[in-house]
Amino acid sequence: MALTPPHEKEQLQAIKHTLETAPQIQKQLKEKFGYGENIFFDLDLIEYRIHNFAKDIAEDLDVASLYGVSSDNVAKVSVGSAFRGHNNEEFFPEYKFEGLFGEQLNDLIEENKHSIYGKICGRKGILAQGKHIWSLDELVSLHEIREESFGRGREKTSPCWNYVTEKFNERHETELTKNQVTMTYFNNKHRLSEEE
Repeated sequence: MALTPPHEKEQLQAIKHTLETAPQIQKQLKEKFGYGENIFFDLDLIEYRIHNFAKDIAEDLDVASLYGVSSDNVAKVSVGSAFRGHNNEEFFPEYKFEGLFGEQLNDLIEENKHSIYGKICGRKGILAQGKHIWSLDELVSLHEIREESFGRGREKTSPCWNYVTEKFNERHETELTKNQVTMTYFNNKHRLSEEE
């Protein structure tokens, strides 16, 4: 761990406070999820950790006011330490304690959470550009409507894309163009056959 020389004293105090606070947070989480009473304690705690960032958990548990934590960052790091633990033999070994999850599981959850968060932000960006994000249900629906459309246009042995577009937009309350519907079908028809 690298300390910044001009702020070393403040950093060490914050780290000590984090390591003192983390076991109290563990106790609070155990009470919250019924440790020893709830047979699904581990699952409930993992789900809680997956769906909440450390900052959100710190706010939910009111870490700042309950434990006199001076900053949001210290509160957030304290929550992370409660889940991860502190087992460093050389750095404050007197504060050693086991985490609720341990380092590996906590890091795996954090890594996946950031990956999922990135995907959600990506989806929001696509929607903000006015583009439609297709769900698998919509793709299946598109395939079904396409099958219904045979014989409804000039050519009796081909799908009628005007019909498909109109029916799809009615069913899903969208305003997609014929070109968007057609291109989506052809770009995803291999997925539809895998699902069947």
